Amino acid sequence: MKVETAIAESIQHWKRMIEWVEKRDKKHQPSEISMWTELKEDWGAESCPLCKQQDNPRFQPGCPKCPLALKYGLCSYIYLNALDKNAWPRVTNAQTWKDWLKHAKQLLIQLESLL
Repeated sequence: MKVETAIAESIQHWKRMIEWVEKRDKKHQPSEISMWTELKEDWGAESCPLCKQQDNPRFQPGCPKCPLALKYGLCSYIYLNALDKNAWPRVTNAQTWKDWLKHAKQLLIQLESLL
């Protein structure tokens, strides 16, 4: 798969998740399980076309060759500091769907900037 194709598929992936979350009660805690149950995808590496493209069979976050990582920094489960540009750590650490949605929209902008 070409990088441009993986980016385009990642953008569609995030648009689908954002659309799904927009129908949820924003006060509730984000749940990958409920999203996966209904959408058959979530915000983890196993659902990300860019992650799948990397030579990374265990889907370790933070692939150094990923175009998102090259422009915005590595995806990491740990929110390191306020200077981190990559929105993914904020998505995965969101405490409410409202916060998840805010950060997911920022990540979508980041993905769109890669085209």
